[in-house]
Amino acid sequence: LNRGQDLISIGEEVEHVQVYVNIQKFHYDDAVHLEVDIPEELKSLACLNIILQPFVENSVVHGFIGFHTEEELRLHVSVRRDPDGISIRIRDNGAGMQPETAARLNGDRPCPADSFGISSARKRLRLYFGQAAQVVVHSAPGAGTRIDMRIPDRLAGPVQPEQGE
Repeated sequence: LNRGQDLISIGEEVEHVQVYVNIQKFHYDDAVHLEVDIPEELKSLACLNIILQPFVENSVVHGFIGFHTEEELRLHVSVRRDPDGISIRIRDNGAGMQPETAARLNGDRPCPADSFGISSARKRLRLYFGQAAQVVVHSAPGAGTRIDMRIPDRLAGPVQPEQGE
C-alpha cells in the first residue's frame, strides 16, 4: 500500500479502511457497516499509513464476541481539527471490554500478543509525532468501544509528494 510511504493523506487511509470493511462485509454476510465523517478540507492532511486499520480490525474481530448472529456491527470514523491538532475517533457498537482490559491497553506497559496492533500503533504514532500523540481506549461491556487518537497540529500538515512523482 502506498509504495512504502509512511505518511499518507487521511483520505487515503480511510479508503484503505473502507476496503478492509468491504471484505469483512462479505465475510460476515453484510453485517459490518462503516460510516465516515471527515470534512473535505481535512482529507489531504497527513497521517501514518495503516494506522486506523488495527483499531477497525479489533472492532470487527472482538466486537462480534457476545453478539447474536442477527446483529450488525456499526463502525464510525470521524476526523476533526481542534486547537491542539487533529482528532480521530473510531467507535463501534460491539461487545465492548472489561475496564481492566481498556486500562491495560491505555498503559505504557507492553501488551499481550492479542493486543499487538494497538501497542504498535501507539508506538508508531509517538515515533513520528512525539509524546503528544495520543491513543486512548474507552470501553465497557455491552457498550461498544471508542478510540480517541490525537496527532499534534505542528506535524499534521498537508502530505508533500515525494520527489520524482
